[in-house]
Amino acid sequence: MNESGFNFIVGIGRSGTTLLMSMLNAHPTIQATPEVNFFVFFYNSWKNKKTFSEKDFETVDAYVQLFKRRKHASGFDWSLDLFKEHIKGSENINFATIYQCFYRAFIYAGTIKNITHNFDKNPINTLFLNEIIEQLPNSKFVFLVRDPRANYLSRKEKVNFRKSNLYADSHRWAMYNQSIFLLMEKHKDKFYVLKYEDLVSDPAFYLSELSRFFEFNNDDAMLNFHKLVKENSLKKVIDDSSNVHEKAKEKYEKLSRPIN
Repeated sequence: MNESGFNFIVGIGRSGTTLLMSMLNAHPTIQATPEVNFFVFFYNSWKNKKTFSEKDFETVDAYVQLFKRRKHASGFDWSLDLFKEHIKGSENINFATIYQCFYRAFIYAGTIKNITHNFDKNPINTLFLNEIIEQLPNSKFVFLVRDPRANYLSRKEKVNFRKSNLYADSHRWAMYNQSIFLLMEKHKDKFYVLKYEDLVSDPAFYLSELSRFFEFNNDDAMLNFHKLVKENSLKKVIDDSSNVHEKAKEKYEKLSRPIN
């Protein structure tokens, strides 16, 4: 399997990673998946594995079911059959193959796309970039960075989810961003640095820049991402009356509006 179309959205959370993921998902041939933590969870156990059994596939499926319960309104489904189909079509089976097949088995908004580019959106991957580059040497990264003051205030809004601490959050912001800049000294051609403030100020320009860097066709549908979020993720969280979380509803309501 050729991993040249497999890419990553990295940077500390609350820096616009979900916004960019939603924009990319509106593209007809791009799929950007949410925070599943597949690499972090399976890497140490499976990094040297060459054969995978039916029991391994069941383990992956069980892992996805846990994800779906945690992210019930993400708008994504996952197909075990599609996962196995991708594996069967692969010449060499290793962890990198399993990793890519796993993400290509996600289905967003009920549509199986003819995918040319995948993006794994996950802030925690920021701390495993050396391992990711070792496994997927042709991959590229969009590194989102946001003013640390705004990042902290955004975290503070989530006080119901986690206790906010100015010192800890500032230290975390510095650690995440410094780890990327240090790695960029060796792999500068792999990273596109994107400021959150720039993305929301001129989304058309920076989406065009991303299309050049990652070599996909620019599409205006990405600017209208909010319509897809409204029709899919927001509808799902509202319809799921048995498991409605007000914070999730608030999140998708914001994403269902045009950028302002």
